Amino acid sequence: MMNKLIRKRLHPLWIAFEILNTLREIIVPAVIFFIINLSSESIWVKFGLIAIIIYLIYKIIVTFFEWKNYTYLLASDHIEIVEGRFITKKRYISFNRIQGYEQHTSFFHRLFRLTAVIIKTGSSGEDAVVKLEMIGKHEAEKIVHILKQYENMNTSTEISSTDEPNINKHYEISCKEIVLISISSLYFLAVIPVILSFYSKIAEFFTMNEWLLNIYEELRQSFFHIIVTSIILLIILIIAGILLTYIRLGKYIVSSDHHNIYISKGILNTTNYTIPRNKINGLVIKKTFPRRLFHIVRVELVSLGDSLSEENVDTDTLFPFISEKRLKNLLNEVIPEYRIAENLHSLPKEAYFVNLIQPSYSLVIVTFFVFFFWPEYWFIPLAFFLWLVFYRILKTKLTKFYRDEEQIFLQSGVMTTEIFITNCEKIDEFTIEQSWLERKLHLATLDVSIRAKPIYSMKVEHLQLEDANDCLEWYQNKIIENSKRMTE
Repeated sequence: MMNKLIRKRLHPLWIAFEILNTLREIIVPAVIFFIINLSSESIWVKFGLIAIIIYLIYKIIVTFFEWKNYTYLLASDHIEIVEGRFITKKRYISFNRIQGYEQHTSFFHRLFRLTAVIIKTGSSGEDAVVKLEMIGKHEAEKIVHILKQYENMNTSTEISSTDEPNINKHYEISCKEIVLISISSLYFLAVIPVILSFYSKIAEFFTMNEWLLNIYEELRQSFFHIIVTSIILLIILIIAGILLTYIRLGKYIVSSDHHNIYISKGILNTTNYTIPRNKINGLVIKKTFPRRLFHIVRVELVSLGDSLSEENVDTDTLFPFISEKRLKNLLNEVIPEYRIAENLHSLPKEAYFVNLIQPSYSLVIVTFFVFFFWPEYWFIPLAFFLWLVFYRILKTKLTKFYRDEEQIFLQSGVMTTEIFITNCEKIDEFTIEQSWLERKLHLATLDVSIRAKPIYSMKVEHLQLEDANDCLEWYQNKIIENSKRMTE
């Protein structure tokens, strides 16, 4: 037990890593002032040199004090964090506030047998996560083991610290799926900005315009050369896209035990994160248009401790790429409390009328500008109008809902459809809204919200009022049943 009460620091290599990041930030101005303009006698060059040196010294000092002051301690039921550069503060995070945790190992970490542990809490803002950005792998395993042990003690009867949970492996991404993800998601197009960025960096130091013009002139002289070059470039882009997908999603494995779901992924940078089952509040099944043709979906979990930072989405990916047929079997293995409904109910005919007569300000603006400035292009507003009608009909057709005794299913979207599934006890807010036109046509809008970070909600517009009231009555009865069960 004494090892839990020792206050520890991050690995000293964290200082070098942060300084390398600082050097990467100032690499362009450093090259300009220290290499290109070093011999210049201009005042602004001298001021630039001095500013860069002062900034670098400041960052080194700040980084050292940040490392020195950052310490963590694992007690029996909480974590203590001391952090700050020149003014320190102490944080206490109780284990019962922890919503999940993950282990991230970058290529730099792996070189020195280090890793990072990110602990998600129930707070918001800067205190939403605890980041132990560079610690030993053995220390990380010990922290994860302590957190798991605490979870097991609070979700079941006493479990011996020597007992290991029975972890079942459910899913591992295949090479075929990686290729299909890359092509169906057009990841090979993401290589183009990388190449352009690389070219712009090189062009700062070397003139390449003449070389590119020579290649262009050579290609213009032969149509065959253009075709061959295009095919070669396309093959290179596809291979690069597959490699990027493999690096990002290679070794994607989903496993679970009685209390948690474990997900690991990545080749160069590996990530392992744990999602407690009792923190899962819903499922989102996404179908993009290209994948919908092949019955391929993406499955995400909506949980309490989703957001690692403001850049992250508010869901954890369970299956990035899986067929609907295979999902039905796997979902029953991984999360048996959630299931997929076979036939969702479509919206009534009145919903088409409501969606079609809604005004479109974009159509009015496009029509005005075209007829005022370019009347010869009169067909553009007409094409836009037809597209708008088609889009709204498709939106109404793809919007669906269903509920059974325990769950509610809501589907919306056009180019990308989302099916939202949640259990009744996970719903925080259940709202029925009616516009003036909906009241006349006996329609209503259903809005369901569940607890996540941020709050996750989905709205289904223009369903029958009787169906909306039926869903509301179902929700109210379930709330009453649960409250009675808790009092007993």
